[in-house]
Amino acid sequence: MKQINSILVSLSLVSSLLVANDFSTKINYFGNLTTSSLNKDGFNTKGYKVDDVQNHFQLSSYSKLGAQTTIYNDRWMFVAQAVTHYEDNELKADLTWLNAKYTINDDFSIRGGRMQSSAFLNSDVRDIDYVNTWGLEPNAFYTMLPMKFYDGIEITYNKVIGDYYINLNITPYGELKTDMDDLVSDSTLTVKDINIISFDISNNDFKFKTTYGQVNINIPIKDAHYNTVITGLQNQNNDMSKYSYTDKRISFLTVGFEYNYENYSLMTEFAQIDSNSLIADNIGYYTMLSYRYDKFIPFIMYSVGDNKESHFDTTNIVDNSNQQFKEGLDQILYQTNNSQKTISLGFRYDLMIGVALKAQIDKITIKDYGVDYSSTTKRVGYTQRDAGVCDDSVYQATIGLSFVF
Repeated sequence: MKQINSILVSLSLVSSLLVANDFSTKINYFGNLTTSSLNKDGFNTKGYKVDDVQNHFQLSSYSKLGAQTTIYNDRWMFVAQAVTHYEDNELKADLTWLNAKYTINDDFSIRGGRMQSSAFLNSDVRDIDYVNTWGLEPNAFYTMLPMKFYDGIEITYNKVIGDYYINLNITPYGELKTDMDDLVSDSTLTVKDINIISFDISNNDFKFKTTYGQVNINIPIKDAHYNTVITGLQNQNNDMSKYSYTDKRISFLTVGFEYNYENYSLMTEFAQIDSNSLIADNIGYYTMLSYRYDKFIPFIMYSVGDNKESHFDTTNIVDNSNQQFKEGLDQILYQTNNSQKTISLGFRYDLMIGVALKAQIDKITIKDYGVDYSSTTKRVGYTQRDAGVCDDSVYQATIGLSFVF
């Protein structure tokens, strides 16, 4: 909270200096207050930090409070956005937007600084939950990309042709360095050479968007067991280059479509990630159908994240050490599997302008590839499962308030 207030105070001071140059200032707050529960022990829904909850609800770290300050005139726009959430018994904050945008003419603009990725239909407003119908985003889909935000340059072309709005975004440069604890414990994610191009076309009834991008990632792995296994297999002339996160070029392709007809709304997206790294190549998609009845919007959603099965096949790995290194590799790969499907039912009820009540029930079913180590090893994908737990499915219930003002 202190970080958010510091940013707002700083920008307020800047805005007061810019008033003389005909700048305007706007400050908005947003967030949600959410509780979540799992229906059994032994699972953890990664990304929401709801760990081993049974038969009662608790405050979810999906709850957040954010603030955005915008200073603008006809040519310039300065934006700062910070989001804070409760995690590991303390408040944590991220600076998700801090950039300047210059409008060159009616068609072209350029932005530089920190910004959220616009690869998906709503990923650039991902933290502003009020704009979305769902209570929880399809986690296995939206966490496919290695970065939520980045520092870079974005060039935008906008054009209105008849009833259609056309938008083309190009990111020729971007980078990010941040702490991480989800994929690799106590490590640092470095993303460089971010190159993204996205195109969308829309009118009052539909929106179509497609994005292609490439990024370089580097995540050092300090785990002793991992390094012993990889070194042991390298010493037997196995090519182990793909079993790391060191200087990997990741490419991704996304396609999204949204269509509104009378009170019905259909939203669907597809994404494919190719990485040639310890992260398996992945295909993900979701489809959500909703119906608005005055202030009440029920919805149903189906989402899938599926790793490439051949990634977990170690048949061609040579191991002359009684298979101990190969078994270690199989165990490591088992832990990194992210495959799952989720069926969601929920509703949104607009209590007033800027405040919505949301509730959602997810049935999450995980899918394992390769050698089954479930009896001895924790699965650390998007949905984590403790060692010794045999169930493949878990239910998650979520209820909360989303707001913006």
